[in-house]
Amino acid sequence: MRRMVMLLCVCGAAWAQKPAFEVASIHPAGAPNAASPEGSARESIHVSPGMVTMNFISLASCIRWAYRLGDPQLSGPDWIRQDRFQIVAKTNEATGEDQLRAMMQALLAERFKLETHRESKSRTAFTLVVAKGGPKLAAASGDARPDVKGRLKWVATGYSMADLATFLADNTDSPVVDQTGLPGRYNFTIDLSPYFSIDTPMRRDEAAQTLAAAFQSALQAQLGLRLESRKVPVEVLVIDHAEKPSEN
Repeated sequence: MRRMVMLLCVCGAAWAQKPAFEVASIHPAGAPNAASPEGSARESIHVSPGMVTMNFISLASCIRWAYRLGDPQLSGPDWIRQDRFQIVAKTNEATGEDQLRAMMQALLAERFKLETHRESKSRTAFTLVVAKGGPKLAAASGDARPDVKGRLKWVATGYSMADLATFLADNTDSPVVDQTGLPGRYNFTIDLSPYFSIDTPMRRDEAAQTLAAAFQSALQAQLGLRLESRKVPVEVLVIDHAEKPSEN
C-alpha cells in the first residue's frame, strides 16, 4: 500500500510538471543602438513546429509572448524592457504554438528564475467588440499559425481575436480586452496609413493617443470591429523576482 502511495505521488509530480524544451540557448544581444539604421536591431519572434527563435528580444516581450499579454498587463523592473537577448529553444517533436508557449514559461522559470503572481485591477481599457454590420474577416485554414508582418499596414494570418487584442494592446499602450465572442482564427489586413503618419513628430503619449484613434477608425472600416473605452477588470502579471541568466 505504501509503495502504491509513493508511486502515485511520483506520477502526480510528473504530471504537474510543465513540458520543457529539449535544447535552449540564451545569449545577451547588447543594448539598443540609437545610431543603427532603422530595422537593424528590431525585436522579432519566429515560431515553427517544435522551435522558437527570438532575436534582440527583451525579457518583457518574451514574457508577454509566453503568457499572451499586452505590455500594459505586465509589471516589473525596468531592466526587463531594456536588456536584450537572443533565445533559441527547440524540442524534438513538431510541437504546436500553445505548447511552445507553455514550454517558454517553464524556461523562463528555470533560466531567468522568474516568479510572478496575478492581480486583477479595475481600470479604463479598450474592449474589442463587433461593430454594427458584423465582422469583415476571412477564416484562416485549420493549420494556420499566428503571424503578423508590416508597419502601419499589417498583414495578419491565423490570428484569433485574443491575438488581435494583444497586438492592439502592444501598439496603443493600453489594455485591450476581447469581447467579440468570435471563435477561431482569421486572416486580415489593418492599414493605418490613411489615419496616421509616422513622419509627424509627437511625444510618446500623443503618439499613443493618435495611434489608438487610428486603430479605432481602421478596425471599424476594414474589419467590422470596434474599440470602445470602458472600465473593466484587467488581469496584470506582476513579476516578484527575475534574474539575468548566465550566457550559454
